[in-house]
Amino acid sequence: MKAMIFAAGLGTRMQHMTKDTPKALIEVTGKSVIDHVIENIVQAGFSDIVINVHHFAQDIIDHLQDLSLPAKISFSHEKNSPLETGGGLWKMRDFFNNQEPFLLHNADILTDLNLAALYTQHLEQKNSITLAVRDRKSSRKLLFTENKRLCGRWKAKTKTTDLRWGVPAYRYAFSGVHVLSPEVLQWPVPGERFSIMEAYLNWCKEHHIGMHTHNQGYWFDIGSPEKWQEAQNFFKK
Repeated sequence: MKAMIFAAGLGTRMQHMTKDTPKALIEVTGKSVIDHVIENIVQAGFSDIVINVHHFAQDIIDHLQDLSLPAKISFSHEKNSPLETGGGLWKMRDFFNNQEPFLLHNADILTDLNLAALYTQHLEQKNSITLAVRDRKSSRKLLFTENKRLCGRWKAKTKTTDLRWGVPAYRYAFSGVHVLSPEVLQWPVPGERFSIMEAYLNWCKEHHIGMHTHNQGYWFDIGSPEKWQEAQNFFKK
């Protein structure tokens, strides 16, 4: 099975911590964030992984090539500027040529989410896309209908609802982990550089985009020094 890790971000919210190193290589209890992610992905049965890189790209490549990993690792170097999640995926769409659903995972997310269960649910429900979601505090949450299909987004700061269709029944925060069926890569996109979540919102009325809840266990977004410290404290315990 194949997977992609998004690691091309600049990591500006990490302030001084990413001045000389990419966010993916910041360590949490002695192990880099991307090592944690790859370990979880491999344990779930994914053996062919592509990673997009940009900020300190060679550092990430050198780090992973020096490791002995039970998976095939390749890289997509976005040299000029990051293509965002959607553009990064579309650049590598030929990589997912085996007609099997595949996993997408942000490099800055640490979680014990059962990736195999997420993948199995995607297959059983025959979704085009399945989003891992969690009931947690967030400035933006996704809206789902009674039958658990994506229908819009809610923004906490402005308390506004961007409803694309249907009647929202659930409000969850996206976990940065998702499974896609290969037909999605044939759908129209706005250009070379775009956010995959914006595309999901544009597609959700016509296509079945479901959810997989995981409210147990841990989840950390290593997006700021404060969040990094939270993760450090948790794992030290």
